[in-house]
Amino acid sequence: MFSFAITIFSEAVVFALYIFVCLTLMKPRFSLGVRVLVYGLTILCSCGAVTALTLLGSGMAAFTLLPLIAYLPFSICAFILSDGSIFEAAAACSVGTLAALIVKLVKKILRGLFSKSLSGAAFDTAIALTVLVLAAGAAFVVFRYIRKPFGICANSDVKNRLLVIIPAAVVFLMIFINFNSTSSAAVIIMTLIIAVSFFVIVSRLFAYSARIIKADENEKRLFESLNLQRKNFEQLSQNVYAGRLYRHDMRHHLKVLSGMAQQNNSVEILEYIENLSETAELCTPEMFCKNPAVNAVLSEYINRAKNIGCHTEHKIFIPENLPFELPDVCIILSNALDNALNACKKCTEDKRYMDLLADFSDDRKMKISVRNSCADIVELDAEGLPVVGTRTDCHGIGLRGVKNIVEKYNGFICCSYENGEFLFCTEIFRDPNGGSQSGENNGQKPKRAKALSAVLTSLICVIGLLNFSPTTASALSEILSVNIKTLSYGWGDNSFNAEYPEFSGDNSDKLNQAARDFIAEARELFRQYALQKYEGYVAEDAGYRIYMDNRTYLSARFYATINAGGSTDYSRCVTIDKRSGDVLALSDLFSEDYDYIGEISAAVLKQMEFRVQYMDARYFIPGGIWSDDECFKEISPDQQFYLNPDGKLVIVFDEYTVAPGSEGAPEFVMTDEIFRYNVH
Repeated sequence: MFSFAITIFSEAVVFALYIFVCLTLMKPRFSLGVRVLVYGLTILCSCGAVTALTLLGSGMAAFTLLPLIAYLPFSICAFILSDGSIFEAAAACSVGTLAALIVKLVKKILRGLFSKSLSGAAFDTAIALTVLVLAAGAAFVVFRYIRKPFGICANSDVKNRLLVIIPAAVVFLMIFINFNSTSSAAVIIMTLIIAVSFFVIVSRLFAYSARIIKADENEKRLFESLNLQRKNFEQLSQNVYAGRLYRHDMRHHLKVLSGMAQQNNSVEILEYIENLSETAELCTPEMFCKNPAVNAVLSEYINRAKNIGCHTEHKIFIPENLPFELPDVCIILSNALDNALNACKKCTEDKRYMDLLADFSDDRKMKISVRNSCADIVELDAEGLPVVGTRTDCHGIGLRGVKNIVEKYNGFICCSYENGEFLFCTEIFRDPNGGSQSGENNGQKPKRAKALSAVLTSLICVIGLLNFSPTTASALSEILSVNIKTLSYGWGDNSFNAEYPEFSGDNSDKLNQAARDFIAEARELFRQYALQKYEGYVAEDAGYRIYMDNRTYLSARFYATINAGGSTDYSRCVTIDKRSGDVLALSDLFSEDYDYIGEISAAVLKQMEFRVQYMDARYFIPGGIWSDDECFKEISPDQQFYLNPDGKLVIVFDEYTVAPGSEGAPEFVMTDEIFRYNVH
């Protein structure tokens, strides 16, 4: 009786494994309550059939017929309750059958090997525990390594789905062989080997298919991005050509206006000028940022917004180069803007608006937020994303993919709906080590033994280098060590977050004092905005960056961004001479008889003119719309600067000092010729 109970327990564990695999791989269609009710009734009926056959004295027949009275009914119910086609259901059942078959074959082999030497309750208990451990291990493998690739393949095209029918046919053939050759131990062992092999093959099949599908999706994203860039380039080319015609015809327009002025036709003059203004607007190429791919996406969707009468406000601070994969950034922007436009179309034209912010000005994180009008009430699920299950359109579905991209860069995504307004906001962060954050390891993981040997070898080399080279030891002793500290506080919607260094070592006091002074200045500015200058949301983020740290110099920059309606950036640079411990001013880098102010000012002005002419930049320089008092003339004696890793002098200006806020905090790298009178 005990042996029969153990047999029932083992079969129940195997059947539970099959149920777990099917439910893990199949995508549900109905609510949890409906699924629990139907699955419960199905399992209850199967158990009732097994119990009835057992009570009638056909217990072994009941176990033999389990594929028909248990596995088959559950498979049919799982297919009916799943949201996939018969191909996904066949694949999920195949994987579940393989896993269950492997466990049952191992159980039979163990019984055949040890039944003669061991017997009794202890042996039956050991077999049952072995089955339980094997089932748990198989469930873990399916959940950890097969679930995600299977889901990717299930959502792909029909060609990939057809591949999963092959292992299904082989599995059912193996089941037939297994249940008709139970007396041959050699056949059982061979069947086990085949089953394990096919389980591995199926696992790898899904994994490789998922990789191919991801590669195809990335190729599609890249194609879409390039297509948008092509359309944007064609539009820019048309604008440039129209601009040439406009400039060519300008003298004729001036003659017409002159004739009208002589006749005192002021009304016609105003109408003519208005028409010219409209033509000039069409000739002006609209550049939202310096990154071509991002600019193409923004141009496409902002033009769509204008075509449907949607009022658009945008603040774009995106540099030419980004530390993120461009297809990922374009996907985030495309989904957010597409969802916003779809929502605006359902509003009346007088209520259509969209506010866009795309900011990567602090070189650490990118923030993208879209605020738009929304006529429909949007419900959010447990993950904070819009519920789209009961909606007929596809608006919001792409945010699932956006969330995966955001998590890839250790960021977050936030959605909210209130009073007819929907807000999408996300932040992604660059890799602090400068590496890729693709979320996948492109190479093989190094073995622990190799890593340990590399660490030991490096340690031995360092110790030897310090002992045999006093110069190296002295150099290392002069490099300052740093301990990163954070300061965060706030109240209500106001928050202050700062990250600053605390150096230890020779001549570190003045550098630490410079860091403390900057944090104090940042906190005072935050307090002024929060209590006096701005009523409402105020946030300030402060940090630092070290550009040079060698035996002679340490050059660092402390920066902060304060958000109070708009955003403002400012920074303070400090360069330390480690030999003397002095904080260097710009004049300390040159001899007394050298006109460094004139030389550097001329170099800066030359770079400004170049950027204005060829890079569509805007600076306060002569020849534009700026007055003489606003134009840049020369740098100040205490001009902000730092030394970059290449040893070049970089001149830094605060925001709005030499250019509009759209240019951020401009920097200008000086040539080596400037340093010909360098005394350091």
